[in-house]
Amino acid sequence: MTTETQYVTGGSLSRFNILVVLLIPLVWTFEASAIGPALGSIIQAFPDATGLQVKLVMTMPFITAIIFSAVSGLLARYIDRKIILVVGLVIYGITGMFPAWLNDINQILFMRLLTGVGVGLVSPIPNAIITERFEGESQRRLLGMTSSISMVANVIASLVSGTLLAYGWQYPFYTFAIVFVIAIFALVGLPSSLAQQGKTKAGLKDLPGSVYALFAFMSVNFAIQSIITTTVAIFMVSEHIGEPWMIGIVISFPGLACFLISPFYPELLKLLKAMVIPACFLLYALGYFVLSGANGVVIVSLGAFIVGVGNAILTPHILALTSGRITSSQRDAAFGVVTAGIGAGIVLSPFFQSVVSTIGGSDAPRFIYMAATGTAVILAIIALVVARSSKQVALQK
Repeated sequence: MTTETQYVTGGSLSRFNILVVLLIPLVWTFEASAIGPALGSIIQAFPDATGLQVKLVMTMPFITAIIFSAVSGLLARYIDRKIILVVGLVIYGITGMFPAWLNDINQILFMRLLTGVGVGLVSPIPNAIITERFEGESQRRLLGMTSSISMVANVIASLVSGTLLAYGWQYPFYTFAIVFVIAIFALVGLPSSLAQQGKTKAGLKDLPGSVYALFAFMSVNFAIQSIITTTVAIFMVSEHIGEPWMIGIVISFPGLACFLISPFYPELLKLLKAMVIPACFLLYALGYFVLSGANGVVIVSLGAFIVGVGNAILTPHILALTSGRITSSQRDAAFGVVTAGIGAGIVLSPFFQSVVSTIGGSDAPRFIYMAATGTAVILAIIALVVARSSKQVALQK
């Protein structure tokens, strides 16, 4: 068995290079999963903070991540991805840990905003490398694996964070030290960008409209999925469900679902075919419906797992759709834009919840879960209509 793997573009990577590429998604949404279990404790530590402020402690990094994910794709026109990634990870690690030493909610929010700079610079790079060097089913499987691996971090971070809460709300921020370990691996083993053979890499204005549509799609996906991570801690505390240490375990269930399901995305795509998108939205609807009626840790965990299954299939599907609609020169910019949709969705999620609460006259998590159920059903119906229309058009050609 050889130690080198050959790729469709003519490049070659060692197994260690591949391992490093697949390590990077560990930090994709780490900044949310590590802090999610602490939201209940942060509310108690900062009683004057509003509910929206507390939720923004988790989601604030994604505001700047939206911008810097696109910036990362543009910088790749001039700077090797490896340099961008290492710099981004260093920023990520420093600003991720710093809130542990702050005692003002607004200062914490500002530092979390800076964390998003590192998040954005890092996020598009693994997908760009994979689509640069793979095609077909191998590409789809690896894109599924990146989603799966990112959720491994969610599971571990949620569990560790929940355990560390016994020592105080600050301690989950110390888990960002792991980002420096990933930075060392990246410095040693991340492959450099392949030469474009005289081609100039595309900018944002050179991208097809479908890329921006997929950005919107990714935003909707994560706006729905993130409802659970921004509310479960508050839900369990306010409803007296389980013990505080159980929060981290429950929040890890969406990540566990992604870890188990995402590697099988190619097989699920073959099974579901054009119904893959409606099926994912129906899984979201089912998961939130279960949560809306949950009264115990087991049922809350079940609802969280079902939501995670929907995300496990839909996220790699959006990435695969992106790869099929771009040229090699558009790769970095396109994945910068589409990956920014992850941050956009996570940022939009608390505001969606606030609008729903205002209209419905209740900010109770159970009401939010019912609203999410209805929204996901509507999106599933829209996706089903679009899928059938596309199939009819294809048959007519």
